[in-house]
This record gives sequence, structure tokens and C-alpha cells, in this order.
Amino acid sequence: MNAMGYDAMAIGGRDAAGGPDLLQARLAEAKFAVLSANLTLGGKLVAKPYTIIKRGGVTVAVLGLTAPRVGPLPAGLAVSDPVQAAQQYVPKLRQQADIVVILGALGPDLEQKLVAQVPGFDFLIGGGVSDPSPTMVDAHGPAVVHVGTLGEYLGVTTLALNANHRPISYSFQALALDPSFADDPEVANLLRRYGAQ
Repeated sequence: MNAMGYDAMAIGGRDAAGGPDLLQARLAEAKFAVLSANLTLGGKLVAKPYTIIKRGGVTVAVLGLTAPRVGPLPAGLAVSDPVQAAQQYVPKLRQQADIVVILGALGPDLEQKLVAQVPGFDFLIGGGVSDPSPTMVDAHGPAVVHVGTLGEYLGVTTLALNANHRPISYSFQALALDPSFADDPEVANLLRRYGAQ
């Protein structure tokens, strides 16, 4: 993910499943923001809850949320209610940023709760959806997008902003990562190295 130029990711349930030591090792390797506003170890957040990104005069706040796992987490790790975490952070982020994004593999039920119960965010980039078809949901409020699983698609969302840098409209396109996209040489080399191990 470092080689791919990520700005941020939200910690998912599978990321935490390996236990706190492995999770902390992966966090230390990341050269981008790894986020969760509701994953704790011994009562303290494991990662930063959000990051602020400035691009082209626009300030974007990205809040990371972790979905509760169906099975037990390794000892010491706990996931609190993502809706409550969003209710805590979104108002603060709304004051700091032009655009507020929620990032997390939460699944459709939690996403609907966020849209219904958390005012003030503009956009949710979701996951945890087994259907690999790209989707965009407009619930007469924040935009919610998915691009399936397994990295088969690249989601491209374009926001139109007003003079105050607030979103007024958006469009979404899912690009199938088929053979017409050339492999990045650095990433291809990494894959070969890991495949040989």
C-alpha cells in the first residue's frame, strides 16, 4: 500500500485479527495514515481516529471506522460502536474541514445507520460488501460508494465544489482493473518477492 500511494486506510476486522503485536508492526510500516476512531487496546485508541489532508486549497478530513467483528478479537482489543464514534468526531471535523469523509468496511446496515444518525459528513467510502459490483448510493444526503472486494475495481469519485469548497454534486465511476491497465513495476516486483516466499 505504501507503493500504491495511499493517503489513508481504515483498520478492518481482519487487520486486527492477527493480534495487537502484528497490528502495531503493520502500523509502524505504513507511510500513510492508518485510522480507527473505535478500535482500542486496553481502553486506548490503537491508531489515529482521523487525518486532515489539504489539496489544491481544499481541506479534507478522513475519519476511519472499524466494524465490529462477528467472532472474538484477540485479548485486549475491543471495537466500540462505530456510529457513536462518528457522532463524537464528525461535528469536530466539520469545523476543521471543507469535506468530511468516513472510511471503513462497515457493511450496508452500519452505513445506513451512519447516514441516518450522523449528520455533517459528506461522503462514505465503504467496504465489507460481498457483491463485487461497484455501487453508489445517494440517500438524499452523503454519498456512499463501494467498489466491491478483492481490488478488482478502482473507484473514482469526482466532487463539484462551491466557492466555499463544499460539495454540491458528485459523480462516480468504477474502473475494472483488467489487463488494459499495465502493472506498476515496483508493485509487480513486490508481488513476485512475496510470491517466492
